[in-house]
Amino acid sequence: MTIVIASIAAHRQAAGLVALADDGRLSDHMRGLIEQARTNPVRAAELIVVLAETVAALQPVKPAEELDPAYLRKAHAAYNAGCRLPWAIEGERDYQRLKKRNQRARADKKAAA
Repeated sequence: MTIVIASIAAHRQAAGLVALADDGRLSDHMRGLIEQARTNPVRAAELIVVLAETVAALQPVKPAEELDPAYLRKAHAAYNAGCRLPWAIEGERDYQRLKKRNQRARADKKAAA
């Protein structure tokens, strides 16, 4: 497994591509992206990573009312796998907070018995 750390240039290019997509002009730049993939595959891989992180960051965060156990498990697994996107960080914090709360409740119940 290779870890790709995207360059600042890849981040800038990804932001530009997102802006082009918002304007509906991304298809005008497909030929250039294909040529870039041929001539500079490392940069193309960086660009793919940055775009994937951008899409992942847009994932719905957590349910508004009650913490969903499935969401917490997903966020915890993503965080442990090295994902440091905002939704994973916040989900990990909620996971740890709930875990600690449950530990205190068990300890209080055991002390009372």
